[in-house]
Amino acid sequence: MRIVHILSYFKPDLAYQENYLTVGQRELGHEVFIITSKFEPYFQINKGKRTHELGEFDYRGVKILRIRSLYEIKNRFIVFVNLLKHLRAIQPDMIFFHDHSPELLNCIRYVKKNPNTKLVIDIHSSFDNSMKSTFGPLYHKVLWRSIVKRIQKYYHKVFYVAPECRDFAIQVYGIDEGKLELLPLPGDASLIKNFTLYMNVRRRIREELGVSDSDRVIFHTGKLPGDKKTLEVLAAFQQIEDPSFKLFIVGSVENGFRDILNKYIERDNRIIYLGWKNASKLKELLVGGDLLLQPGSLSNTFIEAICAGIPLVLADTPQGRYLTKNGNGYLLDEISPESIKDGILHVLEKSNFQDYRERSIMASEEYHYINIAKKSVQ
Repeated sequence: MRIVHILSYFKPDLAYQENYLTVGQRELGHEVFIITSKFEPYFQINKGKRTHELGEFDYRGVKILRIRSLYEIKNRFIVFVNLLKHLRAIQPDMIFFHDHSPELLNCIRYVKKNPNTKLVIDIHSSFDNSMKSTFGPLYHKVLWRSIVKRIQKYYHKVFYVAPECRDFAIQVYGIDEGKLELLPLPGDASLIKNFTLYMNVRRRIREELGVSDSDRVIFHTGKLPGDKKTLEVLAAFQQIEDPSFKLFIVGSVENGFRDILNKYIERDNRIIYLGWKNASKLKELLVGGDLLLQPGSLSNTFIEAICAGIPLVLADTPQGRYLTKNGNGYLLDEISPESIKDGILHVLEKSNFQDYRERSIMASEEYHYINIAKKSVQ
C-alpha cells in the first residue's frame, strides 16, 4: 500500500509519532511518504536553525518531500503551496493526516475525486492542550466543528492518541463515535527484545552517569517547566534525604526558569541537568534509569519509558490510567511535592520496585512501533 503522511513539520532526530509510525509502516512492506515543509517545529534549542532544504530525502526508507509553504502559524500549522499537485503525483492508497488544520481541506478535495483513497485522521488535541487559550475554543469548537460536520463523511477512520483526545473529538469536533479508534503513540522496545544488549546499554549508561547499581536513577524530561510541573518535582525530590536517589533533568529549559533550576542544583548535588538529548540518546538514558517522573502534561516520553522497561509516576488522568493499566506505574491523586515524594518512594521501595520493573517490561510490547504500525493500517 502507498501511504502519504501530511505533516506541517518533521524533525528527523526526534522520537515522535511521525518518526516511529512511518518507519514501522515501511518495515511492514508499505511504500511510505511524508509531505512536509522545510521547517522543524520550534524549540528553544533550534532557534535560528529550523530550516531544511526543499526536495526529496530519505529517512530510514521513508521518502520525505519538503515542499514550499505559503503561511505558517508557528508550531500550529503550515499552509503549503499546491499540496494537491504532490498528492496527484504520488497517487496514495491512504492519506494519513495528522490532526486538523487547513490542508485537510485539500485532502478532502483529493479523496472526493479519488474515492478509493482512504483518508485517515489522527487527533492529538485535548481540552488541556487546545482549549485553554482565548483563541482555542473559537478555532476548535466553532470553526473546526462547523467544518468537520460537513467533511467527516469522507473520513475512513479517526485515530485518537489518548483517551482525552477521544473526548475532545466527540465533544468539540462532533466526530461520529463509530469512526473513532485508539492508536497509542509508538515507542521503540527493540532493546528489551535483546536482553544481553539491553543490559550492556544499561550498564554503560549508568557508568556514564556515575551511578552505582544500588543508586536509584529518576528522570524528568521535556520543554521545562512548561506544564511539566518541574518546580513541584524539584521540591518533592529535596524532601527525600536518601543519598542513593539521583534526579536527572533532560530537555530544554526556558530562560526564566534556568536560575530557579540552578539554585536547586547548587543546593543538592544529587540533581543533575543533562541538557537536551536527541531521541536515540534519550532512549538509552531511560534504559539506564529506574523511574520516569512526569506529573505534568502528556508526553511521548511516557511511551519511551515503558519501552525502556522502567516504571512511571504520572498524574491521575485518563492517559495516565491507560498507560499504567498493567501495573507498571503509580498515579498521583494530587500534584504536590508531598504526593510526588510519596509516589517516588513507593515505586522505588525495594519490596515494590522489581514488580514494577517486570510489569513495565511486559507492557513494552504493546507500544512497540511495529505493533502500532500494524494497527494503523488494519
